[in-house]
Amino acid sequence: MPLNASRASFLFFCLFSCTAVTAQVDHQPPSPDSISLNYTRDLGLNARLYNGPEYEDYSNTVKLGFPYFESKNHQQGSVIFDSILYPNVQLRFDLVYDYLMVLHPVSYVSMQLRNETISGFTIGNHLFVHLGVDSVDRMKNAFYERLYSGKTPVYVRHRKVLEDRNKSDDIYREAVPYDTYFVLKDNQYHQVRSAKGLYAIFKGKEKQVQQHLRKQKIRFKKNKELAIVQAATFFDQLTN
Repeated sequence: MPLNASRASFLFFCLFSCTAVTAQVDHQPPSPDSISLNYTRDLGLNARLYNGPEYEDYSNTVKLGFPYFESKNHQQGSVIFDSILYPNVQLRFDLVYDYLMVLHPVSYVSMQLRNETISGFTIGNHLFVHLGVDSVDRMKNAFYERLYSGKTPVYVRHRKVLEDRNKSDDIYREAVPYDTYFVLKDNQYHQVRSAKGLYAIFKGKEKQVQQHLRKQKIRFKKNKELAIVQAATFFDQLTN
């Protein structure tokens, strides 16, 4: 859901703050009594967050892996829903269908949130933003994790595809992960497929960026995410 620039900046700052606090806290589940108390106290504000349809869980049909981000379970996070920031909620992100779910604090039912009402969310230390971008940049309207937030930001779209397997008369499904990386430079999203393509993004500074990665012993094939983030970070340092 689009926000005006000032409100978006403020809310995403709050998301970062919630993420930083979450990183320092032992993830012990709150007691049911405290959850019910908080829900009752904030019912007027939070009821909208829990008004969606119940999520239809199909994960038991997947034998290898699971369709969610990082964990089968809900995780501590925050979400900007309908332009309102909700901190300290239990979230789960379906990477097959690009659905975000919130755990109802009283009934413990997983509720599916409407994508068009979500501007961004955090799960643990990971910040996701909803990008509705033009197809010419090869980016689908979806949720992307922001890996680097400098002048030349880096994003990744996490996906999982359910693939059928047939081995030794055993037919089953596997959740196979796929990640697609993008660098935002000069108001254009550049998909990164190779080291050569990565260096080409930083026209005029490609040799310095390549030398920096070599000096740091960072190989694109071995750690694509680290290479892209380090390249963008170093490029921003060069052009400050």
